[in-house]
Amino acid sequence: YYKAALKIKIILWLPIFLIALAFETHKIPGFNNLLIWHKIQFTPDAVPFTLYWNFDKTIVGIIILGVTLNLAHTVTAWKDLWSKVIVRLPLVIFIILILTLLFGYVRFEPKLPHNLWLWLVSNLLFTCVAEEGLFRGFLQQSLQQLKFCYANYIAIIIPAIIFGLMHYAGGIKYVILASVAGILYGWVYKVTQRIEASILTHFLLNLTHILLFTYPALLY
Repeated sequence: YYKAALKIKIILWLPIFLIALAFETHKIPGFNNLLIWHKIQFTPDAVPFTLYWNFDKTIVGIIILGVTLNLAHTVTAWKDLWSKVIVRLPLVIFIILILTLLFGYVRFEPKLPHNLWLWLVSNLLFTCVAEEGLFRGFLQQSLQQLKFCYANYIAIIIPAIIFGLMHYAGGIKYVILASVAGILYGWVYKVTQRIEASILTHFLLNLTHILLFTYPALLY
C-alpha cells in the first residue's frame, strides 16, 4: 500500500514542481516583468546589476504559501518565529560569509544604496517568497513525507542542489554558494517548521550582503 501511495505522490508532485520551476525560470510566456534597474554598479569594482520585478516567480510563491502552508497569524506566533530566526541567522551569515571571502567573491564594502526600498520589495517578495515557497515550502515539505532512511536529510539536500543549479549563470562558485545557502535555509525550515523562518533567513542574509559587501559580486 505504501509503495502504491508513494508512486501516486511522485506522479502528482513531479509535474507540479516542473511547472512551478518553469515559472520561476521564466520559461512560461505571457509575462512582462518590470525592469527596475539596468546594469547599475553599487561600487566601482562590482559586477553590473540588473533588477526585474519578476511577477511569474512571485505567483508560484504566493500560491504555495497561501494554499498549502499554515502561516503564522498571531503576534505570539510571530514573536516565536523571530526568536527562532535570530538565534540561527548568525551561523547562516557566518558560513556563507566565510565561503564568499574564500572564493574571492566579495569584499567588505558597507554602503546604503540609493532607492534601496526597490531592492527590498523585490528581494523579499519576488525572490525570497518565490524561491522559499517552491524549494522549501513545496519540494522539501513533500520529500519530508517520504518514509525511508535519511528522508529528512535528503529532503534538505535535493532542493538545495536544484536551488544551486538555478544559479548556474553566476558560475560554479555561485552554484556552490547557493547550494550551501539552500542547505542552511532547509535546515532553518526543518527545525522551525515555518516557511516564514526560511524566507526571513534568506532575506536577511541577502540584506547583509547588499549593505555590507560587494553586490552582487566582484567584477574581477
